[in-house]
Amino acid sequence: MYREGRREGHDSIGTALVGRDCYLAEGTTAWGFTTYVLIQNPSDVQNEVTVTYMTTDGPVTHPEDPIRMAPNSRKTIRVNEVLAGKDFSTRVHGTYGVIAERAMYWGGGSALGEACHDSVGMTSPHTTFYLPDGQASSGRETWTLVQNPNQVAVSVEVSYLTAGGKGDVKWSESIPANSRKTFGMADNGIAGRASIMVRCKTSGKKIMCERAMYWNNRGAGTDTIGGFSD
Repeated sequence: MYREGRREGHDSIGTALVGRDCYLAEGTTAWGFTTYVLIQNPSDVQNEVTVTYMTTDGPVTHPEDPIRMAPNSRKTIRVNEVLAGKDFSTRVHGTYGVIAERAMYWGGGSALGEACHDSVGMTSPHTTFYLPDGQASSGRETWTLVQNPNQVAVSVEVSYLTAGGKGDVKWSESIPANSRKTFGMADNGIAGRASIMVRCKTSGKKIMCERAMYWNNRGAGTDTIGGFSD
């Protein structure tokens, strides 16, 4: 998808998996961002869908729940209208299978124009996420968004892997139940390029991650779910 005379655009891979749950680690209605959660009901029957926003302060239920989606239909939620000034992750749950995607826009009305990025959701969380790109230099910002969709707090280990393995940074942090935490690369000891690995250390529990990057004074940005393993 393109906008601003094709100066800006975003892209997502779609998914081959349809599940009753879909997880999106990134999202904010603060910092000048507008976030949309896009939900697809690919079923031939009505689907009752609930949406939970996992904020830094805990879970918030979407006020329309349950959303009754017609067969083979789509629902657009402009999250700013129901959850103002919050960083959050999202869980979409359906009576039948659902697919969800999240699009974010910022900078509207600025000299650089409105920028955007996007990601498809995942049908399940995982133990470890791998995010090969990351930079905290030359005007670039890198943020790692970690969602804990569990009913208990989890411990995660975040690793920044530098070129040649010198100057790597690794630490562990607790994330409360049904919430989200944000980790800035520059805030955690990296001043150049690094890959990112996030691992859930709590036995039997899994997490969801994304990585967002911005540059050109936030005139542009990208986002990805990266790779994962269990």
